[in-house]
Amino acid sequence: MRGDGNSLSAVAYRLISPRTLLFVFIFFCLLLVAGAFVNLIAGVLSNPTVPLGIIALAATGLLMGQMLYRWKMDLIVVTAITLTIDLVAMGVGPLGLQQVTQGDQFKTIQGPVGQIFLSLNQAIGTQPVCQYFDPTARQFKGSVASITPAYILWMWSSLLPWSSWSSG
Repeated sequence: MRGDGNSLSAVAYRLISPRTLLFVFIFFCLLLVAGAFVNLIAGVLSNPTVPLGIIALAATGLLMGQMLYRWKMDLIVVTAITLTIDLVAMGVGPLGLQQVTQGDQFKTIQGPVGQIFLSLNQAIGTQPVCQYFDPTARQFKGSVASITPAYILWMWSSLLPWSSWSSG
């Protein structure tokens, strides 16, 4: 249907300003960036040796705010304390990790911390919720990728800081 003899694009241009279209475009671009970030973080956190360091980083961030603003400690001292805690937690995560050769295959044996997060991932579920073909996997040769409940948990946990920004 035509309005005053104008085409659909002319009517849409008049009703929807270019500024609104730009904002919608920017919103969807930011949504793609956030989705890529969440996908990356969830994939990294699925590795059983990594979550302890990330959890320690979040906890020491809260501790750092407490030490700086409530306890009125010096910035250099607070930074040294929290950085030491973070580095120790990141070092403890892969502690005890071993790779054993069985025939032609490598078998990974997790250390104590890796066992905790591996058992958490297995308790949540390792059966795929859905599978899809990922053309970028295996150096762009492609393969089937799976989304497991554990992957969804880590994806959701990486979204928590983003949701707190919007409520503030």
